[in-house]
Amino acid sequence: MKAIVCEMCSSNNIIKKDGVFECQNCETRYSVEEAKKLMIEGTVDVSGSTVKIDNADELSNLYKVARRAKDDNDRETAAKYYDMIMSKDPNSWEAVYYSVYYRSFNTKLANSLNATYSVKQVQRSVFLLIRDNVPNEEKYRAVKEVRDKSLKFAEEFAKWAYDHYNELDSLLKNDSKYSIEMLEKVIAARDVAIDCGDQIDSVFGKDEKIGPLAVNVWKKGIDISKRYISDQNSQRKCISECNRRIAKYENNFELIARKNEQIQSLTNTPKRAVKPFLVTGGLLLLHGVLMLVVYLAGESKDKVFLTLFIVCLIAGIFMIVISGIKKKKNEMDEQQRCDEIENLRKEIDKLEKKN
Repeated sequence: MKAIVCEMCSSNNIIKKDGVFECQNCETRYSVEEAKKLMIEGTVDVSGSTVKIDNADELSNLYKVARRAKDDNDRETAAKYYDMIMSKDPNSWEAVYYSVYYRSFNTKLANSLNATYSVKQVQRSVFLLIRDNVPNEEKYRAVKEVRDKSLKFAEEFAKWAYDHYNELDSLLKNDSKYSIEMLEKVIAARDVAIDCGDQIDSVFGKDEKIGPLAVNVWKKGIDISKRYISDQNSQRKCISECNRRIAKYENNFELIARKNEQIQSLTNTPKRAVKPFLVTGGLLLLHGVLMLVVYLAGESKDKVFLTLFIVCLIAGIFMIVISGIKKKKNEMDEQQRCDEIENLRKEIDKLEKKN
């Protein structure tokens, strides 16, 4: 027998009142003709004036609406209906993941950091729900679906933060506040991908088919680091950690190729310029000495020259000290770079021997 289900909220609690049908859940009203279009097949209880169907049919219809919204990329509607599904079926990995995923995708850039944290936090729960509640023959598809969505989320949110920063006025770009903010958002987005791989490995690492699904999201973490994070130390650390994870699933030939790419990248890393600071400092000191000579040689002893001497002296010494600090840091970075190259070459030698 057919029953009426509200097209707005999928509730089955609909009452005929004053010649029209009214949903008791969202108060949407339907004419008789409109109500006919809402009829579905289901088990019906027509006692009194309330039309009801069993919960299984209601849940089935909620899934239909939610998945249709997902297919149409209607994020707001998808988030709403997956929230409703989760309240009725808390063990649904699909509802738990997509209610957070689409709600996070609907956020504004100012709140994107919280959105990325939300997606990262929910991933482990989702994979555990898949492990415990999904039939074995469907587990691979479910894990791959979550992986692909998290991969897309990480890429889009990292690019969003990076592009927004590059569109700022040049004066704002020079303010470290905005560059730090951009970096935090990019790293948070990158970590969604890396954590997705970590959770797949943790929950399904022993499954020969599902475990390797982690590799692509770890590679996405590397990709985001290379494209959007300019700090070389942070970038290299992420690449090194992800490569160690990937090594569990990929053969030695692929690892050797990737480590050779790292060596090439480290070899081509340009050194920071120190000479301009030293030259500028020297010129300022020279200018200061000239001001002192003019002051001492002048009969009026104009204090302007003495003031200029002091200013140039302080600025010159400051620039020379900065050049010294930068030189020392360059030496430390160079030593670290050489050590990393040496360690990579040792790792390559070990892998080649295994082959």
